[in-house]
Amino acid sequence: MNQYDIEMLQTITAVSPESVRLYNTATTGGSRAVTGIQKMVQRYVVTLLTMLGSVRFDTVFGTDVVADLSVGMTRNTAGLSNAFNFASSDALDILKAEDSNILYGVTPDDERVARAILLDFNVDIASGTLYLDVQLNSVAGESYTYKMPVTITRD
Repeated sequence: MNQYDIEMLQTITAVSPESVRLYNTATTGGSRAVTGIQKMVQRYVVTLLTMLGSVRFDTVFGTDVVADLSVGMTRNTAGLSNAFNFASSDALDILKAEDSNILYGVTPDDERVARAILLDFNVDIASGTLYLDVQLNSVAGESYTYKMPVTITRD
């Protein structure tokens, strides 16, 4: 049984000709399905940036990283790295639990995260956005660096 995720993060580009995007041709501008490394990046980002407790049917899904960053819990580089590393570890644990759940079928190695590393970050003060440069390595050995935008200001 093949499983496809609907594309949520349009900024994930295919990294090689072997990385295939599946498009819904039945509707103009319709949903897109992602597979491979694109699906791996999307799963990780959605898990990391979902606020813990915000999913009604799964209150243990997500992490505290957005809350920590938006309320000023990280006042320096070390604090930001620590907040990211703790949240990333939690996200990886969630994904590993999903990958090992037989109800979901077998997750291909190129869709499973082996490691996530915070490479760099920068802040766009005008937009109140923190950009995290995260390198994701798949179990299949592929690597992708994603610039992850995190809004850190409140309205």
